[in-house]
Amino acid sequence: MQRRISIDKSREQEGILDFSSLLEAPAGRHGFVKVRDGHFYFEDGTQARFFGFNFPARANMPDHETAEKIAHKLATMGANIARIHASDTNTGPIGWSSNPDSPLLDYPHTSRQFHPEGLDRFDYWIYQLKKNGIYLHIDLLVGRTFLEADGLDYPGKLRMTKSSSHFNERLIKLQKEFASMYLTHVNPYTGLALIDDPAVMAIQICNEDSVFFDVKESRNDSVIPYKKELQQRFNHFLLSKYHTRQYLQEAWTWNGQCALSEDEDPAKGTVKCIDIGDYYQPDNEPTGCWIAKEGPARYADFVEFGTMINRKYYGEMLDYIRGLGAKVPVSTSCLLTGAADIFSHADGDFMENNTYFNHPAKFGSDHDHLYIPNLREYVSVNPLNDTHPGFEPRSNMTSQAVPAGIKGKPFVLSEWNEYGGYPFHSTAFMMNTAYACLQDWDGLILYCYHTCDNCSDQDGETIKDIMDAYNDPSLILQFGTLATVFLKHLVSSARKRIEVVYTKNDLLTQPFHHRMPYTCLPFVTGVRSVFLQHGDICQSNADAVVSAGFVSSGNYENVSHAIVYAHSPYRDVFRRNREGDRHFQSYHAENDKEIVKGIFLNEKYLICNDITAFTNEGDYTTFARAVDQALKEWDIIRTEYGLGDNGELVSDTGEIKFTPKQMFFSVQNKQFAYFSGKPLDQIILGPLKLHCDNQRITAALLPMDNQNLQNASRFLLTLIGASGMDATRYSKVNDSFTRIEMLGKLYIDTFEGSVSIMDGRPFSLQALSTYGEPMKSCIHSKDGKILLDGDTASGNFEVRLL
Repeated sequence: MQRRISIDKSREQEGILDFSSLLEAPAGRHGFVKVRDGHFYFEDGTQARFFGFNFPARANMPDHETAEKIAHKLATMGANIARIHASDTNTGPIGWSSNPDSPLLDYPHTSRQFHPEGLDRFDYWIYQLKKNGIYLHIDLLVGRTFLEADGLDYPGKLRMTKSSSHFNERLIKLQKEFASMYLTHVNPYTGLALIDDPAVMAIQICNEDSVFFDVKESRNDSVIPYKKELQQRFNHFLLSKYHTRQYLQEAWTWNGQCALSEDEDPAKGTVKCIDIGDYYQPDNEPTGCWIAKEGPARYADFVEFGTMINRKYYGEMLDYIRGLGAKVPVSTSCLLTGAADIFSHADGDFMENNTYFNHPAKFGSDHDHLYIPNLREYVSVNPLNDTHPGFEPRSNMTSQAVPAGIKGKPFVLSEWNEYGGYPFHSTAFMMNTAYACLQDWDGLILYCYHTCDNCSDQDGETIKDIMDAYNDPSLILQFGTLATVFLKHLVSSARKRIEVVYTKNDLLTQPFHHRMPYTCLPFVTGVRSVFLQHGDICQSNADAVVSAGFVSSGNYENVSHAIVYAHSPYRDVFRRNREGDRHFQSYHAENDKEIVKGIFLNEKYLICNDITAFTNEGDYTTFARAVDQALKEWDIIRTEYGLGDNGELVSDTGEIKFTPKQMFFSVQNKQFAYFSGKPLDQIILGPLKLHCDNQRITAALLPMDNQNLQNASRFLLTLIGASGMDATRYSKVNDSFTRIEMLGKLYIDTFEGSVSIMDGRPFSLQALSTYGEPMKSCIHSKDGKILLDGDTASGNFEVRLL
């Protein structure tokens, strides 16, 4: 039943919904964060894990009262990390920009000095977060507007500098200047500079940035000189590599066809770059048209060049930040969508990535309304046949994120969310959290709590900005449970580990189906990416490896088990050396059995001689079933786990089950129970049994007295159906876009059905407000069952066994 509710962004949580015990104040009491054994640890040896929110732009310059209230609110929610994001943005009227009266930088005059009032607000915010036990993730270059007064190389101001910031020396010098000013400024409230404060858990050099992509909407006249500079640098690279146009022409010629145009000459700077992507590394088929605008040869040389540019830039910035005295891990950037892009960001101390589902997008010239491309329900999206390349917010977030998880490095998902465009979206939050535990990630930071600088200009009854998550009931009503599950690791890490292996030659192309291994494996077992830098021979102690297989260049003879395939019969993208069937000969054995036409299995290898036969439509189910059979026959996963007959994906721990065909996701273990999606005839949550009349429901049971589910006597029960604004209008614009008008008031679809205890013991149920206060008199079970009609506007209940 739809019931209206309100969620105040600054009112603290209380009672059973007060999760401040997850935090230890002040932040930094265990010493600086360090990297050890592929994870974060504090100096005193305590392992560090982080779960919280992004705070972008003006949200980092709140007034003092707002700073106090929001910081305390976050602590009571159980959030122990705040990403101090985009504090360098220019001023603007609303949203993702700085307060025109108090920006951090002294816009519109200069971007090279602090604004006194904005700096005071920023310092006090940092102080309040630290005081409440909330750690700080600091990023440097995000939304800065470089002004002509900053002494730029070319006329005009420059905003959203994607890619240009990686190679233009003046922009790099200005970034270093800001890093020094920002990190070494002594906060009068803490008495410490950010560079010396153990409350800072990490520093990120730049947000969502790479030489491989930019922002389409920012491709204006002021960017043109930087694009010309990039082309100049690319031509210098080609001259350095090939020396003359003749040698370049020979390298770019295959089978009598030359990819170099007659009017292109590196000595004249006229060889064109590839078209870089809009927030993603563009794809490239290794067997594609040789003389296409972005054929394999041009793409390969540009990617080699781009990787060099990225690594040079990050190396220079890493050295500078460490030279300032940084004591905590430093990362490069986030939103890493391609193999070469991931590799070129791997010189930092840890890896980060950003993922979204149902992310809003611009539609034509209409900037006043909300549009979502390919709007869909998370719990029913099957990653085996609905995973897309690039930055694609209709792919499962785990599939999007996991390629950037590199062996031996901590991993943080620095931005993620499913916004409330689709009414039933609560599944996404626990699914991503559970799989983060399975993958043993180190941090999850949701985007974003709010985008304003005071606590009274957004009410709790309406959604004014879908990106402001502070009053998304599907997230907020289960946030404390999410934080507990992740910070206490209540979902087990995978028992086994699979490594996806990339050779140097693999990194010079990017098949459309490059995410194929990540559509099934991360839902079953642990997955990490590995980049071979010293030859093509893979040496690994993983339970199995998977060849990235962009080309036929890897050697997997020295591993225990391998899944081998290749998108190209050549070992290099320039098609100089055709491997053909030779690439697979050493992997075949006398006892091979053809489990699917063209896929062979023996005691050590799964061999796909022609992987293109299983990728034509972007449906990887056949490949996944072959991989599943191999892992089971190799005794890496048990027969009851992995990919089931109904398409269910079961983790190798047996705790996580995702069945997109039947539209539900569940977690069951001794410490925690969860169900989300289309209700079964009965839902079992530890000692509880639910019969549900809702079309969709999320149900979570968390013991609250430091006991496991079977021994506890006090629980937090969360029950959420759909949520959003109760008069929202949905209009299909075309085959892709849906226009959404958020109208009415905030609501949740409350639980309708019955709750009972499996063994018939008496129990009580207390409905709670969104802050944890009791709403109505406590209900006691009658005949071992409590009926709920959905009339109470509550998504959380306290359960006590009597």
